[in-house]
Amino acid sequence: MPTLGTVAALRRLHFEAEIIVTSTFRASVEQPADSATPKPLPHAERSARMLQIKNQFPGLNISGVNEPAQALLDECVFQYENRLLRYVEPAKCNSRESEVMAGRSDRKLRIEANSLSVKESKNVPDEDVGNAYKLQQCLRRRAIAYEFANLISFACHERYIDKLMRRLNSEPPANYQATTMTQILRADRQVWVYLSQNVVDIRLAAHGTKPLDKGLDEALADYYEVTFHLLPLPLSSQTSYAPVRNRDFKLQGRIRTGKAQAGKARAKTKEDRRAPAQLQGE
Repeated sequence: MPTLGTVAALRRLHFEAEIIVTSTFRASVEQPADSATPKPLPHAERSARMLQIKNQFPGLNISGVNEPAQALLDECVFQYENRLLRYVEPAKCNSRESEVMAGRSDRKLRIEANSLSVKESKNVPDEDVGNAYKLQQCLRRRAIAYEFANLISFACHERYIDKLMRRLNSEPPANYQATTMTQILRADRQVWVYLSQNVVDIRLAAHGTKPLDKGLDEALADYYEVTFHLLPLPLSSQTSYAPVRNRDFKLQGRIRTGKAQAGKARAKTKEDRRAPAQLQGE
């Protein structure tokens, strides 16, 4: 027989669960316009998930600039709950530190469902991804956020980051330049296009594997459009094929011009050797 305290605890748990489910259904019905906007996670759930990640990766520093912004965590959780994969560009992967230090919030008056409400939004400036170190920091914050949402494992995303950033240090062939940061960003975007087209269900599978982990490994290995963005580009110098072709055309033009001028000179010489018109009639 359960004790009186156990029965009271179960009743309390049932009551709180019913309140949460009812409020969730009510919000989804009364505010359909905000269905594409991530909802903030409760503080208790956010803290519990982040503590679990810190315990799972004790050697990983998740503080300061390495801690993802709450908006980034909410976005990844929103993708999990709605089974909707969306591309999060590295410049949008802000840290919690920059989110706290952002400017004032913007408040807008809105009329929805015959009710007047005030919507508050905070504009956080984009992160700087101008060098490899800052770009890697943004990608790592995204890896933590996807691990937080249980969509992509941190280890798989780290392997993906390592393969991308390694292209920056690869030695290019002769007359070609090394892979640039712009090419890395384009390839990263194309990887998410591949995932959206080839991964049917982004949630955890029944046997415990994450479908996005497999898709992320396959994207860099098998998807030719991603590899195309990472190929070294030819240098724009005098030794490349295009300037040589232009130089040949200019040389041929000078040859044609020289021949034309020589022909005019010979014709003029023949005209000079003719007798005057008065003597030709005699």
